[in-house]
Amino acid sequence: MVQFKAIADSADPKVLVDLKSVFRSCFPEYEFFLNDIDENFLEPQRRGNLIIHQVVAYADDKPAGVLILHTNIARSVTLIHFLGVIPSLRGPIPGERSIARRLVAEAARLLEDDTKTHGISIIHGLIADAIPIALDSWIRLGFTPVCIEFAEPEHGREWAKYGEPQLHKLSLVALLPTAPTSSPDEIMRAGAGAYLIDHHQLPLDNPKVIELLGGAMNSRLENQIAL
Repeated sequence: MVQFKAIADSADPKVLVDLKSVFRSCFPEYEFFLNDIDENFLEPQRRGNLIIHQVVAYADDKPAGVLILHTNIARSVTLIHFLGVIPSLRGPIPGERSIARRLVAEAARLLEDDTKTHGISIIHGLIADAIPIALDSWIRLGFTPVCIEFAEPEHGREWAKYGEPQLHKLSLVALLPTAPTSSPDEIMRAGAGAYLIDHHQLPLDNPKVIELLGGAMNSRLENQIAL
């Protein structure tokens, strides 16, 4: 049996411990993001135009997966920053949906809950950043690539501690509705702006920002969004 517990809804500090344990197992190379997890635990779930979800999946009451989402109201998009399952529980489960598919469904449910709870419209849906070796896995989960020339800074939001941003290649993938109201380009721009400008705080004259968002002047206008 798979259950989900959200950090924001739990008074049990063990849920945070479980989330960080699963995160380390799934994403050992992203140790630096643990600072964000702790910070988000201490702050309100909604901060201005940003709604943060940190969720642990439990299989038979044991920590099994992690899901970290940011709904960016101003850009009308929900970013999947991390979706992972511990190695021993990955893959199909006979007669059931895999834990990864359940996490995707939970992400979609949380997006829908955000629209109802906060009275907002998220027209661009769910977007994730996929490392090259995981792209096929995202596609199997129902996502569609909207930008295969995406990139993000090494060290995440802490890139400035190491000098000029060094980018690593990724793809942007989106979970498209049956009848999408946004074009692939609109979805790509919403996701790229939310990741690169709002989350990672890359300079507006960064070549990748200019390449994907159509020039520093246009990006500067987008950067006026208060999160």
